[in-house]
Amino acid sequence: MFCVKKNGKKYCVDNVPLMSAREIVEIQMNSMKNNKYDSGIKKAYYFASPANRMMTGPYNLFKQMVKNEFYNNLLNCDSFIISEEKQSKDNMEYSCLVTVSKNSNNYLYRFGLSRQYDFFNNLPLYDDYANIYLHLYWRTDKVILEGVIKKNTIDSKNKDYKNKKNSKKNNKKNNKSRKSNKSKKKKSAKKRENFTSVSSVLGNNMEVCSTNPMTGFYRDGYCNTGPDDVGTHVVCAKMTDEFLKYTKSKGNDLSTPQGPSFPGLKAGDNWCLCALRWDEANKAGKAPPVNLKSTNKKALDYVSLEELKSV
Repeated sequence: MFCVKKNGKKYCVDNVPLMSAREIVEIQMNSMKNNKYDSGIKKAYYFASPANRMMTGPYNLFKQMVKNEFYNNLLNCDSFIISEEKQSKDNMEYSCLVTVSKNSNNYLYRFGLSRQYDFFNNLPLYDDYANIYLHLYWRTDKVILEGVIKKNTIDSKNKDYKNKKNSKKNNKKNNKSRKSNKSKKKKSAKKRENFTSVSSVLGNNMEVCSTNPMTGFYRDGYCNTGPDDVGTHVVCAKMTDEFLKYTKSKGNDLSTPQGPSFPGLKAGDNWCLCALRWDEANKAGKAPPVNLKSTNKKALDYVSLEELKSV
């Protein structure tokens, strides 16, 4: 028997899960490193958690996502190294940094995994894609691109590292009070500046999509995106009953509340949708109308302006 504790409650399964969290990451990375006919992408999707799949959508959307600019360097890479492994005290969560080398550049990806189980009903969680029950098995919840080290910067960074370290040490005392007073102001100013500088598909500064319900991948009201937004939530759309039924039938239930950060949507609500999800619905004749002034220009990487205007 294998048991864990979560929020003070004990959960047990009959057998000890055979694969560690690191082994799951290694399987996914080795599969993508040797990706042939999308076999590596299929393996990565297989070991994604059900919650992860709900965010990214069905396999065909996941495949397109992995081939985008943020994740395509995972495919057929030259090598990878796993480091900075961290496991929670309750043995329920795991994270690591995977440094991927490809074309002499290094790409830094942060993996996050958790044990899968139906904690509400105290039963193994059924994975309808893999067609198995997850008995506290490790599965991948997220993969975030944290940085890129280009070939021509690696040598210079190594060369300057010691000088920068010594310089920081010498200036630390002099700058300590000044930094503490200004750091928070700088961060908030940068954040606001990023929001207002993002263009919409019409070329204007992107406007708020919705604050009631609070939408956006970062829950800021805007259809902002970034490397951690695996679904690219950039299309500001007005929900319809037809679309909500359609997306639920595709495994992405937007009408059912799922905690305080997601109250569930109804017809008339504005929401930042995944670009590929909107495109899929549009091809099926089920797409909701789009607020162009609040739709991120990034959407044009997936659909044309004419298509966005057509609904």
